Amino acid sequence: MTHPLAFDYDFPAPDAWTQLTERRRELRGYLEKELCVIDDHHFIKGNLWITVTDADQDFNWTVWAAISAADFERSIELWDEAGRESEPPYQGTLANEIPLFPGSLGLLVHVNTLSVGERPWIQLLPGDHPLIEEQLGGINLARVQQIAEAIAHK
Repeated sequence: MTHPLAFDYDFPAPDAWTQLTERRRELRGYLEKELCVIDDHHFIKGNLWITVTDADQDFNWTVWAAISAADFERSIELWDEAGRESEPPYQGTLANEIPLFPGSLGLLVHVNTLSVGERPWIQLLPGDHPLIEEQLGGINLARVQQIAEAIAHK
């Protein structure tokens, strides 16, 4: 039996949240579907898309980015505002260590606000890392299969 190939992997929370005990979570912050706060750290969920060169859909890591308190407040202010996609990107860092990509936690990103109802687009900033190379250059279906197999065996 063949299973359909997964093109999307979702991180339910920033790594900093998953490392806290339940009690510390209660004391130090909150986690919602798209937003998270831990002490003075602010996180927003977004899509890190990678073009699949020989498929009709993109590959996606649904990840969290750490952004400044001011940008976090601004994103909440614009949450339901038409035209919010004209907002300049927020500077941030990747808040998840992505399997198969050691050292991805903390990579520099732009968090690009999209239209109402759409998650932000997480754009990795130029640098020397395999995940950055894949986002810039795309991947093929064989690579999507490799990722799926590796995650299934973790």
